[in-house]
Amino acid sequence: NNGYTISTTGIGRADRIAFHPTDANTVFIGTPSSGIFKTVNGGDNWFNLNSFIPSLGVSGLVVSWADANVIYALTGDGDSNLGDNGFVEGFDYIRPSIGVLKSTDGGVSWALTAPLGNEVDFFVGYKLIQSPISPNTLLAATSKGIYKTSNGGASWLLVTAADRFYDLEWKPGSVSRVYAATANTFYISSDAGGSFQNRNSNLNIPIDSGSRIALAVTPANPNYVYLFA
Repeated sequence: NNGYTISTTGIGRADRIAFHPTDANTVFIGTPSSGIFKTVNGGDNWFNLNSFIPSLGVSGLVVSWADANVIYALTGDGDSNLGDNGFVEGFDYIRPSIGVLKSTDGGVSWALTAPLGNEVDFFVGYKLIQSPISPNTLLAATSKGIYKTSNGGASWLLVTAADRFYDLEWKPGSVSRVYAATANTFYISSDAGGSFQNRNSNLNIPIDSGSRIALAVTPANPNYVYLFA
């Protein structure tokens, strides 16, 4: 092996994490090709929730704050969707999205929610978030735009232009303000994700040449928004 040590620990990336709303020892992780794993002892041991999941690429994960038995998973490995020049998609390993899966029994069984647009379209997911006041309201950032449900996934509505959105964050403490980002544009919603407006004019440095933006907020100071471009 030419002097290189090969590690055999781990199964690859774990891209998404979600926490039980009341039990600090119960944590869920989503992976790009191995489904969802759960720990009930603070990470000492993990077991998979894959037996009834029809898509193993997980790009968004929400454990409902209102009922921890309700779990949503946005499918499709967006982080590997770099086009034909990327290793994953170039060798046909890409995991496209089939929409949002939902469990109402803590992950024992899963069902597909309503389609995100045309079911035959190729698309991937990036982020899934839940309203802090309405547990049935969720927003999904995908390569086709941002989708919103107000009924727990019984229906989804495309609320933005058909652009690739990488990130979403709800303003801490707010019932209506949501932040979103594409490759090079920062958006704000003032109506709980019903619509989004371009707010690049708020920035004092240009980000037009960016290829991806990540967002972060903090409940320690809700007026702070961080953009990593």
